[in-house]
Amino acid sequence: MVYNPNESFSRTDLAVQLKCRLLECGFERDQSFERGPQQIREHVYVRQVKPDIYVAIYTSCSGHRGIISARNKGKDAIRVTTVYKTKAGTQRGLGKQRRVFRTGKIEDIVERTVERAREAWKTGASPCECHVCGAPKFRSKKGNFVCAELCWNRHH
Repeated sequence: MVYNPNESFSRTDLAVQLKCRLLECGFERDQSFERGPQQIREHVYVRQVKPDIYVAIYTSCSGHRGIISARNKGKDAIRVTTVYKTKAGTQRGLGKQRRVFRTGKIEDIVERTVERAREAWKTGASPCECHVCGAPKFRSKKGNFVCAELCWNRHH
C-alpha cells in the first residue's frame, strides 16, 4: 500500500507496521529519549549495541488519544542515530544516518528504516575510542574526532 500522509488510516498503518517491525528487530520504546507532553511526544525505539551505546530511532509517530499514528505530511522524517549515554547521564550522538522520508509504499519505508538502523549499528559496534579514557569518539562539525566524555576538560 502506498503511504498517503493525508489519510489518517495510512498514517496509522505506517505507525503500526513500523512499531511491529522494530519490536521484531529487538528494539523497545524508551521514553527517556522522548521529549514533550506525554500525549503528543514522538515515540523513540532503542536497542543497545554495547554498554552505554544505543541505536535510537525517532519514528515521527505519536500516540494521541491512545491511537498510534505518524505525523502529518511535512512535519517530520524518521531519524536514526547512534547514541552514547555519558557517565553524567547525558546523551551524545556518535553518528546519524540519512533521514528516512515517508514516501512510497509503507513496506518500503519500514525496510529503509531497518536498513538505516543496521548502518547505525555498525557505527556503534566499533567506534573510535579515546586514548585517555576509553570512551567512544564522535565526529565534530569541523570533522575532528572528539571524546564523547569530553575528558580533555578535566585535564586542564
